[in-house]
Amino acid sequence: MKISRTSSLPVVTSGALALVLLGGCASESQTPGTTSPASTETAGPSTPGSPSASGPSSEPAEPSATTPSDSPEAQAQTVVLDYLATIAAGDDTAAFALLSPETQKWYVDAAGFSTTRENDGSISPVDAASALDGTVTTTAGPDDGSTVVTVSSGDVADAFVVRAEGSGMVIDDPGSPLTGPTAWEWKNPPVGPDDMRQPATYVGSSSPSVLFATVVDAGGEVLVEPPQSAFGVIGGTEVPVTVAPDEGQGALATLGDPGVTSGEVATIVWQPDSTSPMWRSSTVLLTE
Repeated sequence: MKISRTSSLPVVTSGALALVLLGGCASESQTPGTTSPASTETAGPSTPGSPSASGPSSEPAEPSATTPSDSPEAQAQTVVLDYLATIAAGDDTAAFALLSPETQKWYVDAAGFSTTRENDGSISPVDAASALDGTVTTTAGPDDGSTVVTVSSGDVADAFVVRAEGSGMVIDDPGSPLTGPTAWEWKNPPVGPDDMRQPATYVGSSSPSVLFATVVDAGGEVLVEPPQSAFGVIGGTEVPVTVAPDEGQGALATLGDPGVTSGEVATIVWQPDSTSPMWRSSTVLLTE
């Protein structure tokens, strides 16, 4: 589940990496070792694709009865539910096959995906099974042919960017870097980086926000910089995102307006590499 410390990202050194404030926007490494359109909401399917006493079904999940099965939204919803079902069943090889080529490259191979998932803040098999019984919301994504699919059940919440390619629908779901600091973390609520989440309360008097830092190596070479823009979804609806320099830290992205209802799910989506079509996303449950 992409849901720690409550302090800000300081200028620190982690091995050969440091976080500093720099201007502009660079690209993120594609390997894990480095560093408002209408929405559709439905209840998660009970058959097939939902977990059972003997484990989740391997059959494809059914699209919403209120959404045409051949619509892009239904197809995106189906591939995400299939992805969650394979994770819940412990079949990381099948889950890996549903990822975009760019995400597959990030993980290197299915074995790397399986190993990395255990430590990078990705949704766990238990939470994936819970999400299959929850609510599924689809929102038109950040570019043509993309959809943000949000799943939530109780305290489990996650979202995935699905893109239409020639081969069909694929999921962008790269994990957090396994070495060096994670270059983004939620500040409101202050749950921290995706791979070091801690329970924290959302402050409703302020907008949900994410802090992005610039990552450089010991020689000063820039590895990752904050995005210049981002895409936001709260409660299944697109919201404006403002990305502004944050003194001494990098850039602070704020989603929508203050006063979001407690219990809503917030997701921020950004493109870490302008030369790649892959998107990153981070999701949090807003609980006051």
